[in-house]
Amino acid sequence: MWAAARRAIGWIGYLAAFVFQTFPLVRHANDSLPARFSPDLEHSLWVQWWFATAIGSGAHDLFRSSMIDYPRSVDLQLADLNLAVNAAFYAARSVLDTPASWNLLLLLSFLLAASLTWRLAERLSGSAAAGWLAGLFFAASPYWIASMLNGWCYLVHTWTLPLVLLAALAVRDRPGLRSGAWLGASLAIAFHVTPYYFLYAAML
Repeated sequence: MWAAARRAIGWIGYLAAFVFQTFPLVRHANDSLPARFSPDLEHSLWVQWWFATAIGSGAHDLFRSSMIDYPRSVDLQLADLNLAVNAAFYAARSVLDTPASWNLLLLLSFLLAASLTWRLAERLSGSAAAGWLAGLFFAASPYWIASMLNGWCYLVHTWTLPLVLLAALAVRDRPGLRSGAWLGASLAIAFHVTPYYFLYAAML
């Protein structure tokens, strides 16, 4: 009972930290983005729009588009067309406007990074308080803030790193098919969020 209450209080604390960190976004979540207008932001928005357009039109190749450099088609393999984030954005966009969908994924990225790091640090240190603080500092890091402000919608998803580490610890402590499958799935998720984090996780 107390453990569940403690977790709930911790999540409320993380939510409050997100509101504080991104203020006044809470007042404009449906009509504004917390990012500076830049080529990176334009690129991120275009890629997410293209993913939704390609899925909606039944396109056979998500990684090639003639909407850039028309009438020739352009290879999008290196265009940050990362399936996990774009699929999540597409699902959110089916019920919310573009700014609200963007901000929802931003909120989830913060909460997941905080909660997974909390779990990881508590497991390694044995201290729930230390774990909670580690989650806060990791989720609200200057790197995450810079990614948010520059519109790097994939790089804000730092939660993939503690996810992979938790899976790796599970393999170490309880080697077997289930823990191995979890590790493989976590690496696949990291890759489809952004290959950068797949490489970082592999190095960890």
